[in-house]
Amino acid sequence: MQFQVPQYYEVKERIVGPLTLQQFFYIAAACGLSFFFFFAFEFWLWFIVSVFLIGFATALALIEINGQSLTKILFSAFFYYWRPRIFLWQREAEKREIILPEETKQIEEIKKKLSFQQKIKSLGQKILTSRSPLPGEKPISPSRIQERYQVFRKATGERQVAKRVDYR
Repeated sequence: MQFQVPQYYEVKERIVGPLTLQQFFYIAAACGLSFFFFFAFEFWLWFIVSVFLIGFATALALIEINGQSLTKILFSAFFYYWRPRIFLWQREAEKREIILPEETKQIEEIKKKLSFQQKIKSLGQKILTSRSPLPGEKPISPSRIQERYQVFRKATGERQVAKRVDYR
């Protein structure tokens, strides 16, 4: 026997009775506003406002069109009318550069400065990452290193002993 297992089966979890949590919040918010309006407005005005408010909240909570909730449809409609809908295609113009003789000197000076900056950066990278001394640099010999122990206090006030290394 073979059974067909449904794929892409999505069911929202029912948290409060037959309602999902989002649906419950829509209806609860409308009821809470209606309760507040009961004390703020006269009875006839409260009744009219409450009917529309609770009706709108119920529609937001329960109506689905083509598998999409009413809130998603309303947001899509709002952004459709809010954003521009005109798309123009324009061919890109050919880019032409005209270099005047005076500008060529400035461009070459800028290139020299950039190449010098690149050399400085690469040298800095070599200094930071190399284990062997660079050309022209004297290696640190063990006789030039002086080791001492020093007591210091941490930020917490605790005292600790650590090795102090001075390079001469």
